[in-house]
Amino acid sequence: MLEAIPSIPFPDLSCSTLAKLASYFRTQRSVIRDFLPKNVTVISIPSYPMLGVGQYACYGDDTTPLTHKNNTFSHSLFTFDRTINRHPRFPALTQSIRKRRERKVEIKVPLLLNENTRPNVDSDVFPESIYMDSMA
Repeated sequence: MLEAIPSIPFPDLSCSTLAKLASYFRTQRSVIRDFLPKNVTVISIPSYPMLGVGQYACYGDDTTPLTHKNNTFSHSLFTFDRTINRHPRFPALTQSIRKRRERKVEIKVPLLLNENTRPNVDSDVFPESIYMDSMA
């Protein structure tokens, strides 16, 4: 896994800055491809690959058990409030959305079933969907 971190902060998120970033990332992917075998490709994943596995959200010496009952902001069954950005704005935004709707976020992505896929047997509620209940 490769992680890219800019050497200096972005000056702004203007169109010209974003265009430069897009060009930079195309160049970086090209350089990386030169080192890969022919049957290997570069993919971008916007989240950590092991998100949700084990104690993925433990910080330092924090020994609070990770259970959905501790999710005071999102009330999520699947992700922990600790995975939300630590800036106070993000937990407050998550909580505000939930309170305004008077329920949790409900995101359902339909599964496109064919001979290579099977229904989501882990979900009795939405067997033909990927169900998410937070925006962490």
